[in-house]
Amino acid sequence: MKHKFSIMLLSLVVILGAAIPASVLADVNTTEPSAGKLQVIQTPGGKLDPQGKLDYASAITAIVSHFNLSLDGYNFIKEPKVSDYFTKLQDSAWYSEAFIIAQVNGLSIPKDVQADQSMTREQYANLLSQAIHLNGNYPTIMRYNVIKDGDSITPAYMDSIQYLLNSGVSLLDDKLGFNPKSPVTQSLATRWLNESVDFMHRMQDELKASGAPLQDYGLNSQAMDDKINKITVSAAAPSPGYGLQIASISFDHDRKQAIIYTKVVQPKKGSLNAQVITQVSATTYIPAGYKADLAVTQPKQPTQVDRTTSSDAHS
Repeated sequence: MKHKFSIMLLSLVVILGAAIPASVLADVNTTEPSAGKLQVIQTPGGKLDPQGKLDYASAITAIVSHFNLSLDGYNFIKEPKVSDYFTKLQDSAWYSEAFIIAQVNGLSIPKDVQADQSMTREQYANLLSQAIHLNGNYPTIMRYNVIKDGDSITPAYMDSIQYLLNSGVSLLDDKLGFNPKSPVTQSLATRWLNESVDFMHRMQDELKASGAPLQDYGLNSQAMDDKINKITVSAAAPSPGYGLQIASISFDHDRKQAIIYTKVVQPKKGSLNAQVITQVSATTYIPAGYKADLAVTQPKQPTQVDRTTSSDAHS
């Protein structure tokens, strides 16, 4: 009988701390940007070299960690090993867990990659773009950026590079050059990683504030009796994997107002859902006589009014 085996993501401390020899981060001298953020990119053994070439092991480990990629939602009939996917990587190596996670999540990594193999600028940019998209489909301005040496870029990587440029990642030099085939340095890789993660976080905050990707929010109030009203919030989801929850209710007793805050439930990671518009809804209750108003997400700084849940509304 086959038993399902779920492998858990090692913690950041294990992946980037205990599993990797400590790196000296202080007093780094470099003319490249991001020297002060080199702690984002960790390499095994010795002092970090900002001008040094970034190897695949360090790059994949950093991307997996900082984009919060994991194996949550995936089930295996046996414990996966890095040698199941890559011919030249060692199962017992410090980087093996990160490569497994990257492979299962769909990052494009050559099957015959070597851990100490240098990564080019275009390869690294392509992986950053893929990692962003694994976290969400974040819109950017539709603009084609002029790249002086664009003819040298591998065609399969061009969309990723254009996406990063439109996301605000500073890939080009002051002469609009990219040098796609050149090895990416640890310092430059750090800057691009930070800018990519910052973009992802900004977009996540904006989408949460707007209630996206749910659309066409609606609110219905129904009197249950002379004391309680049933409030139903509905929205259109892009697929059946999404859901809707009531996050909280803020009451303004002077104005007899109940502000309903909602939360978007994301699809289970690794699940496959047809792209079919689906109606989702959530229900709560408020005292009769109160007007219900809809706020998509919880404010960052809650107002000084009473906050309650549906159970409080009954009392």
